[in-house]
Amino acid sequence: MSMNLLRAALYRPKRNALSLPILPSTELSREFEIAPEHCQRYQQLVAWKPGIASLIHPCYLQVLTLPMQLSMMVREPFPFKALGLVHVANEIDVYRLPEQNAKLVLKTKFTSLEKHKRGWVFGLRSEAYVDGQLMQSATSFYLARERHQEEQASRTTESSILPSINMSQLQNELGVRNESLCCTYEFESNSGREYARASGDYNPIHLTKVSAKLLGFRAAIAHGMYTKALGLSIALSNKNVGLGSINSVQLDHLFANDIDSKVTIETQFLQALYLPNSAQFSAVNHNNRLVQVLSSQHRSKTREYLKTAITLC
Repeated sequence: MSMNLLRAALYRPKRNALSLPILPSTELSREFEIAPEHCQRYQQLVAWKPGIASLIHPCYLQVLTLPMQLSMMVREPFPFKALGLVHVANEIDVYRLPEQNAKLVLKTKFTSLEKHKRGWVFGLRSEAYVDGQLMQSATSFYLARERHQEEQASRTTESSILPSINMSQLQNELGVRNESLCCTYEFESNSGREYARASGDYNPIHLTKVSAKLLGFRAAIAHGMYTKALGLSIALSNKNVGLGSINSVQLDHLFANDIDSKVTIETQFLQALYLPNSAQFSAVNHNNRLVQVLSSQHRSKTREYLKTAITLC
């Protein structure tokens, strides 16, 4: 990972600023055996519940494929600088969660590219297979911040590739005062460094105030995948929440067995959570899905950092 980070710092795409970016057709594949000690260290950090500790956290696939993702973003013809990319959304489909000692085949590839008001959003899909069977997939959506040229603006449309979470509908659902889970979590100033050591994601925007400022942020920000993973652990370990009529005990069974259904976990990262900070996870079981928001109250203003919708399909 350290070599990829150095490459990320040095990588400068050869793309002409006036040209439309094109994603490479690269697809990587590698065999991988999960190291239980590393997995347990990650799962302890994100508070994955003991009841299903033998299964990997749904977000652990992102950790396992991060070196593959980064290696794809530090070589031509990838059209953007690798450092400073912002993780704006993530979508996970779980068919069955692998065991901690599983032998996997991991695959990564670029999926989509569209214009965003602040630059370009592209998708990078990861997949995990055991004995040829797809266990889970995850697509991360990254924002490459840059100013659009007039020619680019006239030839593209606003991004529509992000997970289709209906924000107004989620707000209405969370407005129902029967919240099943509500808890406050303290994000310490070293949270970014702690998660980096567990996950391998050493993006400078998460590490220190100085390194974050160099990339346009006023302070270090929490990893989006850390807040997502932690929120999932908190919600799925609470006996009062679940997916519709499926409680957390039955959800354990679903994650551990091969059945004709999947759990989809869609997340949008709405704004940076600057460190240190205190924020609140709120979740409600409504309309056969679990809806979760991470937010904080500053004076009379509510700031929302993350919204997640978990659905049994």
